[in-house]
Amino acid sequence: MPRRVVITGLGLVTPLGCGVEASWRRLLAGESGARRVEEFDVSDLSCQ
Repeated sequence: MPRRVVITGLGLVTPLGCGVEASWRRLLAGESGARRVEEFDVSDLSCQ
């Protein structure tokens, strides 16, 4: 018996927002979702 695959939804969850419209609007406005990590110590990592 072949396995069945069901796709229940598609969308975006990004640092700029949830959903295509919010993410696209903030991207076009020149906003960035990148920021420095401050939740935990990253001083021993080569990139931050």
